[in-house]
Amino acid sequence: MKFRNISLKGQFVLIILLITMPFILLAVYNLSEEKRKESEHAKNLAISLARNIGIQQKNSEASTRQMLSLIAKLPELQLEELNSEMLNLLFKDVLSENPQFAVVLAALPNGDAYAAAIPFKPFSISDRKYYKDVLRTRSFSVGEFAKSRLTNRAVLHYAMPVIDFNNNNIKLILIASFDLAQYQNILSVSTLHEGSDFAFYDYAGRLLYHSRNQQKYLGKRGSPEIQQAIGSLTGEGAYYSEGEDGSKRLYGFIRINIENDSPYMYVVVSTPLSKAFNNADNAFYRNIALSILAVLIGLFISLYYKNFIFKNVDKLVKIANQFKDGDLTARTNVDYSLGETGSLARALDTMAESMQNRETERDLVHKNLQVLTERFEIAVNSAKIGIWEWDLLTHKVFWDQQMYVLYNTESLNFKGSLPYWMKYIHPEDSVRFEEELHHSIRYKKPHKTSFRIKTDSKDYKNIRCYFNIISDKNGKAIRVTGVNWDITERILLETELTLSKEEIEEKVSMLKSELEKTLSSMRQKLTLVIETTDKIADFDTKNELISLKKNITQWGNDSIEELNSIFKKLH
Repeated sequence: MKFRNISLKGQFVLIILLITMPFILLAVYNLSEEKRKESEHAKNLAISLARNIGIQQKNSEASTRQMLSLIAKLPELQLEELNSEMLNLLFKDVLSENPQFAVVLAALPNGDAYAAAIPFKPFSISDRKYYKDVLRTRSFSVGEFAKSRLTNRAVLHYAMPVIDFNNNNIKLILIASFDLAQYQNILSVSTLHEGSDFAFYDYAGRLLYHSRNQQKYLGKRGSPEIQQAIGSLTGEGAYYSEGEDGSKRLYGFIRINIENDSPYMYVVVSTPLSKAFNNADNAFYRNIALSILAVLIGLFISLYYKNFIFKNVDKLVKIANQFKDGDLTARTNVDYSLGETGSLARALDTMAESMQNRETERDLVHKNLQVLTERFEIAVNSAKIGIWEWDLLTHKVFWDQQMYVLYNTESLNFKGSLPYWMKYIHPEDSVRFEEELHHSIRYKKPHKTSFRIKTDSKDYKNIRCYFNIISDKNGKAIRVTGVNWDITERILLETELTLSKEEIEEKVSMLKSELEKTLSSMRQKLTLVIETTDKIADFDTKNELISLKKNITQWGNDSIEELNSIFKKLH
C-alpha cells in the first residue's frame, strides 16, 4: 500500500513511528558494527592463537630435528659394524630425557626395525609415509597420524636419515615418535575462551589431537568443511562454519611446513560466535528496549491528540467524499480563520463552487459536442468517407468501418499493414502513392492524391485520398491520418462529358463545313439569278422567260432544302 493511500490519521501515526525508526536503525547498525568488530577481534584472536600454537609446534619440530641430527652424528652410529644393544641403551637414555616422545628407534634402509628405546618384536616401517619421504629426500621428514607399533599410542613420527660418510648412502633411519597426548600441555597454557577448542590435523586431514573430543575423533578425518578449508589453505586465515553442536563458530587456522616442502600439519582453533557476540547482543537488546519505549510513548501521544487535531480535518474529508460522489452543492462550514485548516476549507469551498459552474458549462459543451458528433457522423456516412491511420512506431494500419465498405472487404481479411494495403491499389498507382506518403512524412506536409483500387469483389474503383502528418512534441512524425472516398462516378461522368464535348465539336465542324458549302452554292445560284435578270430585257420569247422562272424556282428550293438539312443536324 502506497503512503498516499493511507488516511491522514494513519500518516500522522506513521510519522511518529518514522521519527522513532532512526533509533531502531541506529541500534541495528550499532549491533552490526559491534558484531563486525567482535567478529574481527575473534578472528584475529583465533588466528593469533593458531599462530602461537603453530609456533610451539614448529619449535617442537625444530628441537626434534636438532636432536635427531645430533644423534645421527654420534660415534655409535658411525661405526662400520653397528651394535643394536648399544643403540638400544642410547635410545633409552634419549627417551628418558625427552618424555614428550613415546618411543625413539632406528630402522634399516629396507624398513626393518633395528634398535629401540623399549623392547620390541621384529616389524617393518616400509609402508610409512615418513620412511618413503626420507628415502626420497635424504633429509628430515614428518609423517602422518599413526598408532605406534611399539606402544600402540597415537603418535606423530619424525624421521632423520643417518648418512654413511664413506659411501654417502643411508645407513640407518632414526625415528622419534611424538606422543600426541603432550598436546594437552598446550591447552593448559592457552588463552581460549569458554567453549573454544583447538585441533591438529595431519597432511591428509586426519585428526591428531582435539582439545575436547580427543578419543572420539582421534585418527578420523575432519568434517567436510574442515577438509575443504584445509584443501584451500595458503598459509593462515579464518572462516565461519557450523560446529558439531549445530552452533555457528569461527575457525582460525595455520599450516606448518618443513621448510619449502608440502605441509605436514594444520592447526585449527574454533570459537563459538555466541560468546564472541555476547557483549554486542546485550547492547543491542538494551537499545531495542529503549527504542520500543520511545515508540510506545509516540503512539500514546498520537492516539491521545489525534481526535483533537483532526476534528476539522474529518469535516474536510467528509465534504471531499461528497464532492467525490458528485454533490458539488456541499460546503465545509469551517471557520476560514483556523490557520491551514481554514485555508484548506476556503480552497475546498471555492473549488466546489468553481466545479459546479464548470459542470454546468461542461454539460452544455457536451450537448453541443454530441450534436456536432452526430452531424459529423451523418456527413461522413452520407459522403461515404473512410478514415484511416498509419502508426509509424508500430507500423500498424487502422481502418474504420467505412474503409472496409469502400474496399468491399471485411476486418478479418485485412492484415493491418501498409504492404497489405498496397495489394488493393493498382500496380501503376501503388508505387506513386507510397512515394507520396514517404515524401509527406519527410517534409511533414499534408497531401492530396488519387489512385485506383481492386476490391475483394474484383471491382475497380477510383479513390480520392487526403492525409496529414502528426508529430510528437519533439517534431518527430509518429502517425499519418487520412481519409478515402469513392470518386468513380465522378470520373465516369467527367469521361462522358469529355466524350460529348468531342462529339459536339465534331458535329459543329461538320455543319460548319456543310453550311459553307450551302452558302457557297447559294451564292453561285444568286449570282446566276442576278446575271439572268440583267439579261431579261434581251429575251424575245415567252418560253425563255418561263425557262428562267423554272431555273430560279429550282435554285431557291435547292437552297431551302440544304438549309433545312443543316437545321435538322443542329437539333
